[in-house]
This record gives sequence, C-alpha cells and structure tokens, in this order.
Amino acid sequence: MIRKNSEYATRQMSALCGGKGDALREELFAPAEFEGKHVIVCTRMTLAPGAVCGSHPHDKEDEIYYILSGHGEVTEGDKAPVAVGPGDSTLTGHGLSHAIACTGEEPLVFLAVIVTC
Repeated sequence: MIRKNSEYATRQMSALCGGKGDALREELFAPAEFEGKHVIVCTRMTLAPGAVCGSHPHDKEDEIYYILSGHGEVTEGDKAPVAVGPGDSTLTGHGLSHAIACTGEEPLVFLAVIVTC
C-alpha cells in the first residue's frame, strides 16, 4: 500500500494527554489496515514550539517515537528529561509513562507507533 503525503487523515489537537499547546496528528495508516492487528497507532505528530504531550502510561503496549525534525525533551517514568533531535528514537512500554515536549523554536515532528503486546 502506498499513501501520498497529501492523503493522510489529519486532526488538529490541543493539550494532548493533559499537556499544553497545539499539535497536528497525521494518521499514516489506520489500525484496520494492518493485517496483524497489533499496531493501534501509526502517525506523524507535529508539536508546535512550546507544546507538550503530557505524561501518559503504556500498559500492555509499546510506543516508539522517532524524531524527524525539531528538538524536544522526552521524560520517561520518574527519570530526568532527555533532549532529543532528528534521528533519535524512544521506546516506552511495560507500564511506564512518558511525555514529550517541543523545546526548540521550530515544530517538533516525530513518528509515533503504538504496538499492542
């Protein structure tokens, strides 16, 4: 299946997971499009400068973030925030929670993929 950039289902969002600021969610592929039915989210997310996707848990699922552009911070569990930028990736699961914030002057763009365990 090939989907062109202009064909994604998009949704403007605010205060993701109790965070702050604006975000754009572009669904690359819907869950029903996966034969294995284990992928429940496959999106490109864009956080505006200063926006935060608040802390949220991942129990019985794993979430991958792959940073495409921009700069931010990811907090996992009770650990100190870690700076992230293009090419960096995170994996959160096993009941841990995480949050991501755009700390740069340009939007933070990343892939978000959630897979059920």
